[in-house]
Amino acid sequence: FIFQKMEERTSKAVDNEREEIESYVALHGLEPQLNSVVNDIVKDRPEDPFATMSGLLLRKSERSELILGVSAREILSAQAFPCLQVSIVTIQGIFQATTGIGPFDGDARYEGRGLKKSVDSVTHLIQDKLIGKELNQAQIDTFLSSEPNIPDNVALALSMACCRACAKHKGMELHAYIAQLANVPDPCIPVPCFSLVNGGQFAQSPMFLQELTVMFKDMMSFEESLEAGVRLHRHLAKELTTRGKNLNTGISGGLVSGLDNPADVMKVNTCTGVRVILKSSTRISSNTPFAF
Repeated sequence: FIFQKMEERTSKAVDNEREEIESYVALHGLEPQLNSVVNDIVKDRPEDPFATMSGLLLRKSERSELILGVSAREILSAQAFPCLQVSIVTIQGIFQATTGIGPFDGDARYEGRGLKKSVDSVTHLIQDKLIGKELNQAQIDTFLSSEPNIPDNVALALSMACCRACAKHKGMELHAYIAQLANVPDPCIPVPCFSLVNGGQFAQSPMFLQELTVMFKDMMSFEESLEAGVRLHRHLAKELTTRGKNLNTGISGGLVSGLDNPADVMKVNTCTGVRVILKSSTRISSNTPFAF
């Protein structure tokens, strides 16, 4: 009699557990979803079916497009200046963006350039409003621009971090996603921008021009543009040294030339740039090969 009762109780427990499992499978539609994924894998026959399966299942998750976490911290740049770093967490990973602009705290820390208040604004003003929301660039940018108490540096860093996250979720390169946002149908390769000369607040220099940058417009690849920029930077340093100028480096990596007239700086840069380009074996169109 005792064993009979135990068997009946065990049988009821098994039945209850079976009903719970069947209910859970039906609630989430596991059977048809898994069958669909397996059919897609068998149809395409990828080299790594398990990696493909994990990606397909990830996209079916209800949390796949949600923001799971938002945080910020104060970091230091290579020049020991405080910067704000913002992180957005999604099911695809952690996406970060950094900015060195203010508003600054204005206290004794880092000669007034601290960013603790910006970090606190992310913690107290933004976290609860973004966590659990859909990862949508337009909606997040609208929210950031409509909130009057969000500092400019926080809005910028959050928007950039969101941009990186959206590109990853859409399976796109960052530059291609930005081109899509800007309605550019046929985007070109990313073009590197080089800081050649610093002045103003970026360097201890009599020149009021804060930064002179250069971009190579007609190179055939990013690699060639990068190499040309490095070559131009080094030749410019040699040219200024030949003219008897003592060189230093500014905040953004440009040369501090000692020249106080922007026109003179442009003249030296242009002459040096033309000589560097003419010596290059890189194929260049007949248009201006670089632009300041």
